[in-house]
Amino acid sequence: MDKRHFDLNKPLEEFDRPPSPKLRAEKGRMRAGAESSGHSPAMQAINELSKRALSPDRENITRADLQNIVESTQEPTEQDNTGRKRKASSKTKSERMKEQWEDPEHREKMSEMLKEQWEDPEHREKMSEMLKKQWEDPEHREKMSEMLKKQWENPEYREKMSEMSKKQWENPEYREKMSEMSKKQWENPEYREKMSEKMSETAKKQWENPEYREKMSETSKKQWENPEYREKMSEMSKKQWENPEHREKMSETSKKLWENPEHREKISEINAKREDEKLTKKYGEGSRKEAAKRLKALKKAWQAGTLPDAPD
Repeated sequence: MDKRHFDLNKPLEEFDRPPSPKLRAEKGRMRAGAESSGHSPAMQAINELSKRALSPDRENITRADLQNIVESTQEPTEQDNTGRKRKASSKTKSERMKEQWEDPEHREKMSEMLKEQWEDPEHREKMSEMLKKQWEDPEHREKMSEMLKKQWENPEYREKMSEMSKKQWENPEYREKMSEMSKKQWENPEYREKMSEKMSETAKKQWENPEYREKMSETSKKQWENPEYREKMSEMSKKQWENPEHREKMSETSKKLWENPEHREKISEINAKREDEKLTKKYGEGSRKEAAKRLKALKKAWQAGTLPDAPD
């Protein structure tokens, strides 16, 4: 604090003089009064000196005395990482909050309070807008992403979140609630488009990993070995193809794929491999298999109109 705060006309020497015995006694009396009243020492000093200044028999206390008393009764401060002063404390804010949340009564009280707040539509709208604005900030998203990554690197945190998720999904009401929420979200065209693009990008990155492809291939094989799964997927596919919009969409997608030479070559290789596996299974390795392959090739050529007569 600037020592010339109270009177810029006074010389600095007057402010730097040591306090008198009377002033030291005054400081002690102010501290004792502050402790008994419950007010902060600085506020107690200001109140007492204000009363004395207004009384008829007021004592002649200089501005320097007033400043020294206030400074001596203020609580100790320390600088935080932003350079601003704050009250010195043996415990950090995080530690105090942890202690509070360890109290079951405090958690229950805060839970009830938050529930009441979220039941208010205006509060939900306000919080939703605030969160949207926060996530529009690239720095905030990056910060939260890094924080979540660090949390998920902790095995204890992963285990804790996994157990919490399992308990939630064991609750039928929670499953029903999440199902309804998901349906409403997917009814929104903008949400569907956004999520489709995101899922497509994620799937592409995953399928670029050979280990992931191998894992999914094994999983798919095991699923299709199950008769119930095959029946379920067959019924689902029939229902989808009964929808004209789905047929139109799949037709357009197929046309776009076949316009890509790389895709056609890839499909051709897959079909050739499947055909070779069928012939091997039927004829085994050897001349019979090679003869069967030549016969199929001739039939295809004839069907395409490149042969004058059908092979015998």
